[in-house]
Order: sequence, then structure tokens, then C-alpha cells
Amino acid sequence: MDELNYLNQYEKFLTFQKGYSKNTISSYISDIAIFIEFLKKEDLKLKDVTYDNVKQFLTEETLDNISKRSNSRRIVALRGFYNYLVKYHKFEKNPFIGVSLPKLDKNLPDYFYDEEIEMIFQKNSKRDDLLAKRDQALLELLFFSGLRVSEVVSLIYDDIDFEKRIMRIRGKGDKERIVPFTERCKSSLIEYTETLRKDLLANNEIEYLPFVFVNSRGKQLTSRGIEYILKSIEIKLGLKMSLHPHKFRHSFATHLLNQGMSLRSIQILMGHSSLSSTQVYTHVSDKKIEEEYHKTFRRNEK
Repeated sequence: MDELNYLNQYEKFLTFQKGYSKNTISSYISDIAIFIEFLKKEDLKLKDVTYDNVKQFLTEETLDNISKRSNSRRIVALRGFYNYLVKYHKFEKNPFIGVSLPKLDKNLPDYFYDEEIEMIFQKNSKRDDLLAKRDQALLELLFFSGLRVSEVVSLIYDDIDFEKRIMRIRGKGDKERIVPFTERCKSSLIEYTETLRKDLLANNEIEYLPFVFVNSRGKQLTSRGIEYILKSIEIKLGLKMSLHPHKFRHSFATHLLNQGMSLRSIQILMGHSSLSSTQVYTHVSDKKIEEEYHKTFRRNEK
């Protein structure tokens, strides 16, 4: 079988068998395609690759100044690809077994302080332009639920129980979880869905759309669309801080941890597959404690 045929079949495997997200699949396929180009240059077939060939490939990538994070993702993608080839196409071995991932520099996730979040909500609530109610509901949902941006754009109206204040969320790998939201968030969502959302659909002659968040043309918002909206909010409010979907998600987790919620509960709410993904927020919390300690003693020393 041709090398690219293996790749095409693997892409279908990741989509229909593993249920990976489009972004993850796109990244993995791109990484594997780069490796296949390397093999073509070296006149090698996927079946013939040795550990030394892998080392040569990774060395060349390093010399091309590929980042540690990209290098790590590439190794993971190729290791998974070869596991698939061994299991389903009778390859003898996986040459990426035993290849160590580069040690990544630990970057603590950026987040908003509670007073910053409150300031954003208060300033945005005073807007009187057409899309202000949608934007307020969006801001509050991002912070009070900690949803991924992909989960926000795919949120369906029928999956929200306003009486119980819970949402059914379909996350990575199509895994479902229940996420609660606050009374404040409920009010903003109802105000938006019962007025502006209905008007946007009617004005654009759209009889039915299941998705909660829509653009000015009454169409489903995209992830890029939400990033654009947040950027426009920065400008409208004159903020000197970056409003990014992931920053709200990080703020949600950090806030809960600072309020004493267990890591396991935060893991479930955020839809993390492993606790290690959630543990990074303990470092954020420690950093906040340290900052508050020094701030307190500076005040006492004056």
C-alpha cells in the first residue's frame, strides 16, 4: 500500500473510531505528512524505518528550530500512527517506542483576577449597541462554566435546563458531561435568547437554529468568530488586557481552586481526561498566594 494511503486510512480511523476533534486530527495528519516527506527524501518506506532513522528525522527538525512543544506533538502523533500500523496493517515494530519527549518549559496559564472579571462584566453591561446582550451572555458563560470555545459554539438550546441551571456538554471525543451555571449567568442567557437571539433569527428569515450563540446574520458562531467578538469587546471597552476564550477557562478553574473545590471536581467540570491536566492550576494558585503575601507585607512595611 502507498504511504499516503496508510495516512488517509489513519485519518478515517481517528475520525470515526477514536472520535478526535478536527483540530487534533489536522495537527496529527500534518505532522505525519512531514515525516512521510522525510522518508521520501531518504528513499525509505514506513515499514523500513529504524530507531536511527527516527533520531535523524528529529535531529533535522531540531536544526530547523522546531519548538519543543511541536516536536513533542510530532513524536506523539507518529507513535500513535505506528501503533495503528502495527495493530491493523501487520507492521513488525513501532520505531517511536522508547523515543523520549523533549522536556517542556512549564508556562503557567494566564488568568483574570476576580476583580478584573467583575470589572469586565460591569463595563460590558453598560453597552447599548445591538449585540451587547449576546456578548454579555457569552462573557459570563465563558467564565462561569469554563467551557472550551468549541463547546460554546456547539452548545444547543435544548441542552440547557434553565430551571436546574445545568447544561449537557459534548466535549472532546464526543464525551458528555453536565456543567452547572450561576443564577447571574442564567439571567444573561435568558435576556439574550428571549430577545436579541430571536430578533437576529427573524430578521434573517431563519425559522429554526439549534445553536445558542449566533452572529449578526443569524448563523451559528464559529470559534474564530468568538475570538473576533472578544477582540472587539476589548476595543469597545478600552481594555488593556487580552480577552481570550482560554483565559476565561483558566480563570474559571483558578477561581474554583482558590475557593476550595477539589481538583477531581474541577477535572470533571472542565472535561479533562486526566487529573494531570488539571493539576497545573495548583501552581497558579500557589503563585497567587505568593503575590498576595508580598503585597500584604509591602503594605505593612510602609
